Amino acid sequence: MHRRINEMRKHVESWSRAGYPGLGGNISRLLEYWSNKEQHGTRPYFCQVEAIKTLVWLCDADESVDPMLPGMRTEIREACENHNGDIMRYATKMATGTGKTMVMGMIIAWQALRERGGADILILVPNLTVRDRLETLLPQNSDNIYGQILPRGVRLPDQTHVSIVNYQAFQQRSTIGVLPGETADGKTRRVLTAGRPEPEGWKESPKAMLGRVLRDHRDARRITVINDEAHHCYHPDPKARMDASKGANPREAALWFSTLQHLRTEGRLGAVFDMSATPMFISAKADAGSELFPWIVSDYPLIDAIEAGLTKIPRVPVSDITGNDEPKYRNIFRYIRKEERELHHDRMHPDVQDLLQRLEEKYQEERKRYDRHGKIPVMIVVAYPIQNAKAIYKHLAGYRDGERWVPGYDMFSNVHDGRPAASPNTLLVTSDMDNVNDAEWRDLAIEQETFFPKGSTKQERIDHLREVFQTVGQSGKPGEKIRCIVSVNMLTEGWDARTVTHILGYRAFKSDLLCEQVAGRALRRSNLPTGDLEPGELLPAEYAGIFGIPFSFVLGSGRSVDPKNRSWNVYTVGGREEHRVRFPNIRSYEVGSEEVAVELDPARVAPYVAKACDPDTIVTGLTGESERLGNVRANTAIYKLAENITRVHNESGTGKREFFTSVLHAVHQWLEHENVVCDDPRVLVHEANLGNATKAVWDATVSRNWVPPVRPVFADENDPTALHELDTGGVDFDTTKPHKYPAEGGIPAKSELSAAACDSAQEVDLARLLDAHDDIDAWARNHRLGWEIPYINPKTGGWRSYTPDFVARVRGGKAHLVIEFKGQETEDAQIKKDAVETRWIPAVNNSDDPACEGGWFYVYIDNDMRMGTDLDDAVRRALK
Repeated sequence: MHRRINEMRKHVESWSRAGYPGLGGNISRLLEYWSNKEQHGTRPYFCQVEAIKTLVWLCDADESVDPMLPGMRTEIREACENHNGDIMRYATKMATGTGKTMVMGMIIAWQALRERGGADILILVPNLTVRDRLETLLPQNSDNIYGQILPRGVRLPDQTHVSIVNYQAFQQRSTIGVLPGETADGKTRRVLTAGRPEPEGWKESPKAMLGRVLRDHRDARRITVINDEAHHCYHPDPKARMDASKGANPREAALWFSTLQHLRTEGRLGAVFDMSATPMFISAKADAGSELFPWIVSDYPLIDAIEAGLTKIPRVPVSDITGNDEPKYRNIFRYIRKEERELHHDRMHPDVQDLLQRLEEKYQEERKRYDRHGKIPVMIVVAYPIQNAKAIYKHLAGYRDGERWVPGYDMFSNVHDGRPAASPNTLLVTSDMDNVNDAEWRDLAIEQETFFPKGSTKQERIDHLREVFQTVGQSGKPGEKIRCIVSVNMLTEGWDARTVTHILGYRAFKSDLLCEQVAGRALRRSNLPTGDLEPGELLPAEYAGIFGIPFSFVLGSGRSVDPKNRSWNVYTVGGREEHRVRFPNIRSYEVGSEEVAVELDPARVAPYVAKACDPDTIVTGLTGESERLGNVRANTAIYKLAENITRVHNESGTGKREFFTSVLHAVHQWLEHENVVCDDPRVLVHEANLGNATKAVWDATVSRNWVPPVRPVFADENDPTALHELDTGGVDFDTTKPHKYPAEGGIPAKSELSAAACDSAQEVDLARLLDAHDDIDAWARNHRLGWEIPYINPKTGGWRSYTPDFVARVRGGKAHLVIEFKGQETEDAQIKKDAVETRWIPAVNNSDDPACEGGWFYVYIDNDMRMGTDLDDAVRRALK
């Protein structure tokens, strides 16, 4: 399968470069737009574009344009025949956090615009949480995503109908003993069947069931189906033993799959697309892995998403003092002896208690960081069975002991000042809030009784608990203040809180699938990528601590590798404001159009003798009135001559002011030339001289181009919430940069930052030179400071941002150095260098804005052997 996916990737790329031959024009336009880095909407990630292109290639491309296409289609068809009957399915495997929802929106747009007549789309989901999350895919929703993903001027046809339905709705209802369209309750059915299985004849037919559920699609001849979390939908094998603890449920899978079968039987099933981060069959054997669906056509594994920065980086224990191959906190459930695994809230196992205390300390550190952004970090605990989940919940959140309320941990306690808090910090939930049984509900409700509205029913309380749970981390919502979630079994699919910083598993983990599903709840980034990164550029790193879960990255090849990322902190050192560096926050430039000017070429000045004129001669047009030549001032005459030259030779009037200024300067130089005899410039405005003098001056000039000064456009000019100026104050971030100056235990002498995060040993050498230079007062490594230099990419004409390596302030604050070190010259580096030297530096130095004061110079170092010399030369220029 992996061979097939890699082969398809190559052919799809070739098909794309060729302009999508064999494809309709409207769909080609969609693919071109989604691939265009300069498109106006939300730019899709490359993995999203690859997924949709692969699906379109398989379904719509002409077999005559690619000899491999028929074989690929046959291979996928045979895989589906072996597992899905005669139902064709195309599965897309996308890691958690890489944007399945947008790909589903692309599929809907593609299906709707294929024939320009709209389409009927049915999205099947496993629970209400997922259904609510996908509401942006409904065209009638005012906040739908189609305005973001469609080209300007393109919209979905009015005949496009999209429904999002829980697969449970396709259960065939009992029809005995009730009016048409109604359902008999459980008691009635038990009486009528006398406890025996209900006859098939007492259930509504598949056609009636489809008509009831799919009212909005009653006229549709074909319905395209998108299965979200598609690992729940497969043809159950009665011989296979499935493991419910791993998420497998043959009964649910059969119901979901039967929906496709019923649509196929009715002749209404169109294309079927499966979306899942883990499209796998789940084996019950403890030593068996989970088998991937063989109809997967596009695979973007978690390791790729982590390396690309689309998700958080998981931090897992890799060693400890136990000396075991597997660290204790990597899989604490397995580390604890079997007879001691049952937990008690008031006498917690010491290893579990130690880990919980350590996690509270880590949480406190993250809370300080998140507070600056108005967000609340979240810790997750996943435990099984419910008795262990309750014990951890009570240990963290506190509990009632008779008439006394016992507080929990400071960060997570729901007990304050001897009474229940009005708003909980910690929540106890189960994996399926939509189908919680009575026994589980009693366990959940008793521990959280004080948080439910008084007099509410069981269903109202379940809805309230689900609403709090689903809105964790969302400002202004019921769950915004939740700090910790203790979940029985695992977290509900579709739950996508983005502020999770730590997750602890205390249960048996028997498959990579379950580990990835649980760990994946912590890996969604808190700040979504904006989609404007250059190829190869990475998003700022975010991290999530993974404990108690034997998690490894599942690669597309089936290999796995443990993460061993080492991060370290860079921060502003207090009391060092004298080493603070400030820089203007510029987003673009205003550049006047190029203008034509002239300058005198002394070698072109021909001999000229001005004719003498009677001072009493009347001349006109000097100041709008006639005047005696004797009363005309010499400067006025020179100005009149320059004005006449401008009128004759600059008929268009463009750049007239600069053109006239250059002509006036040329006239003064011409009069001073040795070939020109004119004792009294006033005679030049007499009609006897004006024409000849105009020609003589013009013939002696040459044209030159002139560009008006560049003006910087500050960020806050377009966005009032943006900062006008940036500096090195208030910096605090983690980095995994491989090189650091100074080494552990020291801080720079002249930088406000605690360290310089460098990409190479040469950059460390440059940092050392800056720190020791006598004529430099302050400097900083420009990493994660937010300071960028905007420029236009000449290849595409689009705006890009360039981040210089270092910035330094020269002695006395008279000048600043923008320093770039490049070990090897590249075309891209030269483009950025030209942009700084011809746009940013002139704009800043021409501005009288206080943020630009001091003068700025660009230092480009391309040879580490000349690093010190180049730096000294730049400092000397700046000091002058």
